[in-house]
Amino acid sequence: MLEERLCLRAPHPLDAAVAYQVVGGGQRTAAPGAAPITTRFHEHAFILSMEGRGQVEVGDAVRLAEPGDMVWLNTSIRYAHGCAPGAAGWSYLWMGVGAGPGLDAAYQMARAAEEPVFIGALEPEVVAMFERGIHALRLSGPISPAVISAAVGDIIAEALGRRARRQGLFGTEQFGGRLGSALERIRADIDWPWTIADMARLATLSPSQYHRLFKQHFGSSPITWLRHERISRACRLLADRSLSVAEVGRRCGYTDPYHFSRDFRRLIGSSPSRFRADKGW
Repeated sequence: MLEERLCLRAPHPLDAAVAYQVVGGGQRTAAPGAAPITTRFHEHAFILSMEGRGQVEVGDAVRLAEPGDMVWLNTSIRYAHGCAPGAAGWSYLWMGVGAGPGLDAAYQMARAAEEPVFIGALEPEVVAMFERGIHALRLSGPISPAVISAAVGDIIAEALGRRARRQGLFGTEQFGGRLGSALERIRADIDWPWTIADMARLATLSPSQYHRLFKQHFGSSPITWLRHERISRACRLLADRSLSVAEVGRRCGYTDPYHFSRDFRRLIGSSPSRFRADKGW
């Protein structure tokens, strides 16, 4: 796990000359069983998951953060993040941004309120973005505000790029548009017993091509993505008390209640019934 490091930043005379004002950053490890962070800071927080597994809640949505995933939180609204149930710990890098032009608009464009976790691989260049900004927080020279602001701009661009690839918004790229169209169809019929062959046909690709390109664009296998989409839908449907747990599972593609409960517990950390009770639904 990462060594704990916290860098809080005082205002700099040249802050007005750059786009983004960062108030703090560092690296942290959330221990198993520790209370999640819920404090309202009224700023945007960017997190890069490094080791272990985290759990992120925004409103009623619960998401897991694996190594390489990014998290974008608006801490002025209800949220929580900490070590996922069953994980040995969760280490991450983070930066808190207090202000910047277009920050709220980019947050909305990225649909971060609905999907705060941006799935991806743990790539050296993304780690470098966070490390560069965190390192500059400790400096007081004339270039530090520009270095910090540039790091935030790179992080926002990375988040928007990941979300665009996930949603298939790169329609001019040869395969991105095809994959995106296929995903929209799969989401619309999430209860269908999808196979890799079915998904590949929607994208007019061979199963091997589909699997390779999917992993390249979205950072996970098609089946892993499908499982996360189904459980994400289940978290929302469980708010409807008129639906039994078995019916929620069926609407999300699980004909076997045991299989549904097993996947739900694996990704969320509790059973569907426990999750519903904990939310007071």
